Amino acid sequence: PPEALEALAQLYLESGDEDRALGLHEQLLELGRRKPEILYNTALLYQKRGHLARAIELYREVIGERPDFAEALLNLGHALYQQGQPEEARRLWGKALELNPELAREYFAWHQV
Repeated sequence: PPEALEALAQLYLESGDEDRALGLHEQLLELGRRKPEILYNTALLYQKRGHLARAIELYREVIGERPDFAEALLNLGHALYQQGQPEEARRLWGKALELNPELAREYFAWHQV
């Protein structure tokens, strides 16, 4: 059942087995399980691999369903920045930090790299 796949995907993600986690997340998306958390985790995994176009597409889908998903806004901003779109990135970062000021630590840590 899809719920078991979801749990297993999360377990792989938490244990650091990103290859298996990505495979299961893609399976879930193919099965129509397009919940914001699944989309977000899949986007993160693609972003870590440098597949920015796919990550951006998924982050936009997350935000389309949950405009208040601050972490998705923050990471979409990072992906767009990496693609040479700093103005759009700054706008998204501002919105993310407005929604969740606790993300400031993550934001500034990313900018120290």
